[in-house]
Amino acid sequence: QNRLRKLPDELLKAEKETCYTEQALAEAEQKFEARIEAHDAAVARLEALRKEKAEGDAELAGIDAELKRIAELV
Repeated sequence: QNRLRKLPDELLKAEKETCYTEQALAEAEQKFEARIEAHDAAVARLEALRKEKAEGDAELAGIDAELKRIAELV
């Protein structure tokens, strides 16, 4: 009998706890999605920078080869 009297209070506490944890989960999911987007942007930036560096390295190698060719002529 005593347990039955306390049951509505325990039920209310459990419902509140469920709401709080559900809200916390939703907020965590939003933060996680934002981190995924930031990661994807960082990966894209890294790939662009690597491509730019590779193009620059190729251009420098071409210039170096041309300078060596010119030096051989002189």
